[in-house]
Amino acid sequence: MTKEEQVILRYFVDEMEKAGKKQNLIILTFNENLIDEMNKIYSTKITLVSIEQLINKLLSGGYIQNSYHGSRLENLQITTKGIGVVNSIRAKEEQVKNKSLMKKISDWIEEHKGLVTIIGLLLAFITVMFKLREF
Repeated sequence: MTKEEQVILRYFVDEMEKAGKKQNLIILTFNENLIDEMNKIYSTKITLVSIEQLINKLLSGGYIQNSYHGSRLENLQITTKGIGVVNSIRAKEEQVKNKSLMKKISDWIEEHKGLVTIIGLLLAFITVMFKLREF
């Protein structure tokens, strides 16, 4: 799921929490004003043209639904599946934020195995070169 798709779902959940209402009571219509507000809040660059493609993907994935017929950008609600995605993203962000320094270092090494291997080989080569010079 792209960052922009996540932003749309997150906006739904943020609006639910702000209003203190259930998912079936938050109905959004995506227009330029709403898109500008989302871009400002989440530091994205979603356009009116791209929002249609994003909404289509979210509709087909079952993350949002039309509350009643109209334009594809009007009268949209988030589904339970969409809320689950947002909760999962938030939990992962919280988990990353609360990692210890050693875990962060371990994760960095795991993500950059090739670089760590090359650095290790270089250090081994340099050490061997210094040992050979001593003889």
